[in-house]
Amino acid sequence: LLKSCKDEDFAFDFCANGGHVALRSRFFAGDEAAAAIITATAHHGISFPASITREQRKAPERIFVHDSLELWIRFVQNRQREQADTGYIVWPAALILARWFYLNPDFIHDKQVIELGSGVGVTGLACLDLKPKSLILSDANHECLRNLAYNLQLNFSLERHSRTSIDFLDFYHVHDTHFERIIASDIVCCIDDAKALARFLASCLLPNYGKAAILLADSRNRWGVEAFPSALASFSPSIKFSVTKLPPPAQKEEYCIKLFESLFVGLDDERQYLKWTLFLIERSPL
Repeated sequence: LLKSCKDEDFAFDFCANGGHVALRSRFFAGDEAAAAIITATAHHGISFPASITREQRKAPERIFVHDSLELWIRFVQNRQREQADTGYIVWPAALILARWFYLNPDFIHDKQVIELGSGVGVTGLACLDLKPKSLILSDANHECLRNLAYNLQLNFSLERHSRTSIDFLDFYHVHDTHFERIIASDIVCCIDDAKALARFLASCLLPNYGKAAILLADSRNRWGVEAFPSALASFSPSIKFSVTKLPPPAQKEEYCIKLFESLFVGLDDERQYLKWTLFLIERSPL
């Protein structure tokens, strides 16, 4: 099986037909053979434990963000082939951050907001419902940008479009523009990501008033996250930050249960995997 999964087409079909689910319990129990097979599929850009079938990519999915908002979201139609393609599907962190903004609407309302690594747009489109002064949805993947335009038109009227733009942006490159609010979810997957994101925030947050909300996976299941606090601290005192650990979602929270059922089969077994860290960052006066 390991040898077969080194073939891309076989690996995709294996995962799309439930292969990851079959290996899940053995993987979390520390089975080295299961881990090796999952690693082999990951080389093709197939992410564990989420496996999205070809049929699921064709039509928009109904995503429950909050009691007052549901979105129709289409995945990028192409298959994930590399790390840069991770924005082709919905990741749970995007939904968790969107809900946090609904609980803290003043962070977004009447502010100039940019989202880094928007992917399919769940977090950014949810923010549009909170009436920001302006909103930039950005990504460094052109397929994601084309799909973002589709999802924006699918969910909001032309009047909302007037204060929304979709732009190519790679946070590895610092910009001259300053932003009032910078938001992002699950965009750190290695130490270089952590350093680049910290550098971007220190340079591009609006002095005196700029704030960022960055939601990252728990460091035990995402490389590079453990380096983010020290990367931020290296820019002290120009920026300051706080860290909050968010617990797994409660079973009663239907807004995310429906999504997790499609990404993580057997939510009860995966609850310890579903943990995130929220970084709230402020730019100090010049």
